[in-house]
Amino acid sequence: MIITRPRVLRFLNKRIETRRCIGTRKRSETRNHIEQVTPGAVYVNSRDQGSAAVEFVVLTLPLFVPFALYLAVVNTQSQVAFDAHNLARQVARAFVTSPTEDLTSPRTNVVVSAFTNSVLKKHGITSEPQIKVICAASPCLTPGSEVEVIVNILDNSMKPSGYLRFMSTSPTRVIAQDTQVVDTWRST
Repeated sequence: MIITRPRVLRFLNKRIETRRCIGTRKRSETRNHIEQVTPGAVYVNSRDQGSAAVEFVVLTLPLFVPFALYLAVVNTQSQVAFDAHNLARQVARAFVTSPTEDLTSPRTNVVVSAFTNSVLKKHGITSEPQIKVICAASPCLTPGSEVEVIVNILDNSMKPSGYLRFMSTSPTRVIAQDTQVVDTWRST
């Protein structure tokens, strides 16, 4: 509205605008609202103060629940990947610090069984991890040589439940590796 118009023109202009806008409330000459609305129109009443909170909850819950489930799955998968890398590091460290080559296998087996019982079972992983050791030198414990350990874990802990339990999902394979160097001052 332009302020320079005469009062009568402003009033008539306002009347015409309210008649064009279907579904809006019409104002009377006084400051009170008239509750006459076009049939079938939706309008906001000044008494509908809690409707915004209800609309927010109704619109955000269908979006928030799948997002929360997605974050839970990503958190579980990243925790299993972190544990697999930690297991690879611990096995490689136990391998390169063993006093003789005869003790490398029993030491790595103790580390794998202890890690499986204390860490992996907490995440629901019941399968035994597969360990592969690759040595850079012919005797593995040659001073200054590298030893690479590859850990392969089959994670079948994330199975759908509820309405999605009929779906068949393949287990997730987590592969981690770590390389350690045999101590150069080691006596052979």
